[in-house]
Amino acid sequence: MEITMRDVPFTVRVKSYDIGGWKRDGDSYLCAGQGLRVDVKLCRYEGTGAYRQVNTITNIGEQDVLLSGFSSAYINTCRGDVAVGRNRWQAEGQWQFFSYKQCGLVPATIHPWERETYTISSVGSWSTGVFFPLTMMIGEKYTYYMSVEGAHNWQLTHSVMGSMKAPQYTLEGTAAHEENGGWTYLLKPGESYTAQPAVFGCVEGGFEEAAGELVRYYRAVNLAHYPDGHIPVVFNDYMNCLWGDPSDKKLLPLIDAAASVGCEYFCIDAGWHKNIGQSANSGWSSGCGDWIPDNAKFGDKGLKGIFDYMYSRGLKPGVWFELDTVNSNAAAYNLDDDCLLKRYGSVIPRAFFNFSNEKVRRHLHERIDELYSMGVRYIKNDYNQTTGIGCDNDGSSPAEGLVRNYLAFSSFIDEVRADHPDLIIENCGSGACRSDNGSLSHFHLQSTSDQEFYYLYPSVIIGSMAQLAPEKAGIWSYPCPLPYEEIKDFSGSDEWRARFADGEETIFNMVNGMCGVLYQSGRLDYADEYNLGLVRDGVAAYKRMRDDVMRSHPIMPTGMMTLGDTGFAAAGLETEDRSRAYLAVWRVDGEGDSFTVDLKKYGYNKATAWYPESTECELAGGRLTVKLPKKYSARMVLLEK
Repeated sequence: MEITMRDVPFTVRVKSYDIGGWKRDGDSYLCAGQGLRVDVKLCRYEGTGAYRQVNTITNIGEQDVLLSGFSSAYINTCRGDVAVGRNRWQAEGQWQFFSYKQCGLVPATIHPWERETYTISSVGSWSTGVFFPLTMMIGEKYTYYMSVEGAHNWQLTHSVMGSMKAPQYTLEGTAAHEENGGWTYLLKPGESYTAQPAVFGCVEGGFEEAAGELVRYYRAVNLAHYPDGHIPVVFNDYMNCLWGDPSDKKLLPLIDAAASVGCEYFCIDAGWHKNIGQSANSGWSSGCGDWIPDNAKFGDKGLKGIFDYMYSRGLKPGVWFELDTVNSNAAAYNLDDDCLLKRYGSVIPRAFFNFSNEKVRRHLHERIDELYSMGVRYIKNDYNQTTGIGCDNDGSSPAEGLVRNYLAFSSFIDEVRADHPDLIIENCGSGACRSDNGSLSHFHLQSTSDQEFYYLYPSVIIGSMAQLAPEKAGIWSYPCPLPYEEIKDFSGSDEWRARFADGEETIFNMVNGMCGVLYQSGRLDYADEYNLGLVRDGVAAYKRMRDDVMRSHPIMPTGMMTLGDTGFAAAGLETEDRSRAYLAVWRVDGEGDSFTVDLKKYGYNKATAWYPESTECELAGGRLTVKLPKKYSARMVLLEK
């Protein structure tokens, strides 16, 4: 499906005004009156109809030009429904759909210069902490989409231009706009500035078809590939498990349990490092920056002994980091006068490392190298706060400083991957608050959420299918959970165990995890043999499908589900050759012990139980019926042609 470009596929603002007078010269556009040239680079990737646009503006005149806006892409669209993805902590992937009228995209006069707009935006380094930087215009036949890439300020604007007689619908994306975080840039004669990339395209169909096209694009630009070509099965001890309080006594039985169910990596989350200059009870964040193992927590052999034990059980060790931040009590806080991000001369609260500083990069490389030498082969990098509008260490506007630090941080992650090709690096940002594709392309996988309740996770999973490739979408599975509020009083009581006697909660968790990258947790060391067996069977089933996951696109036969919705839902992963699909079916506080979903559009004629093997399902006349016996229950079905 070809897309119609605007005559000028960008906007440039000088002194807060959009400037015109552009004349095309090949792939360049000239504005003689301002002494500016814009070069437009469009890339279309094999196997996808998505375009990636990169604009570069050059001052070809003799005077300084103060830019106050420079967009990444600007295209024609159609009239239809606007789709936006709300994306807050523990509530990621919450897509909402509005008619063009609800968004105010209705021409109101006969004057051709009229422009009505609907905008979503983000300010700060949590690029996906409010909205995901992706929007769609879903028309009667076609769907247009656009996304801006990078962990910085951004905005996406739907517009209707012209009069009531001849309205034109457009979509523009930018990471450089004065009204969105105060971006400005002084472009001197002979200098150039390159805007952050945007991706856009058009598909025949709706949201599901656009999501599939985006997944193919995410794969095409991915820089980080799994070392052995397979999605790993990782146990992480944080969510509904140890909650950042590891010790040898707690870890050893968990390591045994993780190994017994077939996990391949074991990541110790927060708490493995020393607190710096504060009391022992001051919390895991006080150790950020120096990253010194707290060996006293881990017995006679220290943290290295725990890693060695993991290897003896067939598990590769991992640890949690928050590479971007540093505690004020850490020695690394004073590495250099310019080692921390600043704004208006003051250190930004929480204290963020300046990744343009070579001392910072060298320090963090040394800490990673040391842990690698101890056996670490997995890093979970978290990011639990935002910088606000940005940083101005180098004298640029704070919004532009944020762009530069994002680029510097990304190059640092690239260096780590190059130095340690067998090291897997996960991206996390209090769940998925920094999960834009520009950031994610440098990491092997991304946490989809910090959602703590398994029955709320399906809404996150379905919504994230348009935002992440499935082989990068880390989804928590935490059967036998230890809730956060019960940390101090947890005993694994008989009453607690009785809750899981029928195995349905465990099955629901495992089905969730199979929809992307299975990310295992929960107090498996307290699980009874029946539930442990369900986890073991789930891991084995996932290993049989994980290569298909890497070659799949999403299907959403029941559409979106949002937090608080009840009833039934289904979503899955279909292989690119469309020969088979793995369909998750959920019952979330719904009435009735079975659910029927219409699958005629996909053309499947055979359905078999995938997980658990006892799943009751039947496909007849293009309609799949699945038995879901409990108020909260889930099943995974294999569909074939």
